[in-house]
Amino acid sequence: LKRGPCVDFMASSVNVFANSSVFLLEDDTVSWDVVLAAGRQCIEVLKSNFMEVSIKSSEWPELLSCPSLLASMFSSDRWDATLIAYVCTPPYQVYAPTGRMLGNTFCRPKAVIIEAVPFLLAAKKGHFRALASIAAPKSGFVIRSDFDLLRHVHKLALLERTRHLRDHQLPQRWADRPLTVNLDEDLLDAARNVRSSPPLIERPLVAVTLTGLARTLDDPRVYENLVRMLSFEGDFNVSFFYVLDLQGRPIEVLQEAFRVLPPSGLRITDARDPLPSEPTWKTELTSFTCALA
Repeated sequence: LKRGPCVDFMASSVNVFANSSVFLLEDDTVSWDVVLAAGRQCIEVLKSNFMEVSIKSSEWPELLSCPSLLASMFSSDRWDATLIAYVCTPPYQVYAPTGRMLGNTFCRPKAVIIEAVPFLLAAKKGHFRALASIAAPKSGFVIRSDFDLLRHVHKLALLERTRHLRDHQLPQRWADRPLTVNLDEDLLDAARNVRSSPPLIERPLVAVTLTGLARTLDDPRVYENLVRMLSFEGDFNVSFFYVLDLQGRPIEVLQEAFRVLPPSGLRITDARDPLPSEPTWKTELTSFTCALA
């Protein structure tokens, strides 16, 4: 795999960025809610860049014109394909919580296409050896990025939910109406207001903040006990927010803890940077704070 300043910066947190990235072949089906969740995690939680990248088979023939690799990575029987990648990459410039600039990650669009896409694809699919044996993409094209991309994906996710409502819940007068990205207002109102599928059901919201030294948070006995301690009776939508001092450890050590207690907000600090005196997240949620000793 091609290494450069962009990949070098991501190397210690590759799984964090890969988990907020989505890869598919052109014309494959995808849940837009999945892409939307990845984009929000990338932009709102990781404070990073989210890009939609297109790479044609002529630009990366070693992968996209290789049936065996396409079959193993995408379960595809194609001989020729275009890769669509929604990738989360570090921002161009990185700042400490105190506001001091730490440096440039050099993850500009060209570096994202040539370095980051193969690296994140290998991490996402678990094919480091296969991708390390082939050349990197020669080029590609960034279609959209950041909030422009997030707005576009949000519209597609709403369209997807609306189609589900039309097919399963809405009155017959909408049954044969075509759906486009430019949705009619009454159909949009139905998608917003009809409570039918889980993504549209409003549940009571609870926010839990975990703050302090991470220490043994990566120990299964610790985070599984936290799950038991923070269980709530009834059907609640619980969000976890973290303000952690990792004491110099890589964030990957908390991967399993974050899988069990997924963060809706994350701030990494250290002993030199004081914790914020005011709440980092202003919210209308019912809120609890758990200090990590």
